[in-house]
Amino acid sequence: MTKTRKIFLLLTMVALLIGSASYAAMNWYALETCDNSLTVVSVGALKTKLGCYGGTAVYDGYSAGVIVYLERLDEDNDWVTVTAWNDYDVDYAFVDVDYKVPAGTYRLSCTHRSYPLNNYSVPLETHYTTSVQVTTH
Repeated sequence: MTKTRKIFLLLTMVALLIGSASYAAMNWYALETCDNSLTVVSVGALKTKLGCYGGTAVYDGYSAGVIVYLERLDEDNDWVTVTAWNDYDVDYAFVDVDYKVPAGTYRLSCTHRSYPLNNYSVPLETHYTTSVQVTTH
């Protein structure tokens, strides 16, 4: 490999690293807060009501998006999506739902996103709640 080609490849790699770092910095800067929670609202004979909440706040110049997945731990110890909700709005997006479930172990997976004014999605973070064990009485 010639010296010119080596220099070209090195400069290309540096440019890619700088571009990746800039993109990552832009992603993190847009998020103001990322919140989520999973709570037991009420316990019934056959089903329990869980409070499912996920919220994303962004800085000026961005719109917020959130996708909230309610997941259940199956018999193979894999998390399986039970249902999902989403919201998109200027400044703050949130989901706040009560959902009835049978006995099992549950958690929320919340994907928080920002959308610049040109409206393309900038994927940001996924947060998980601690799991909640549901039993029936």
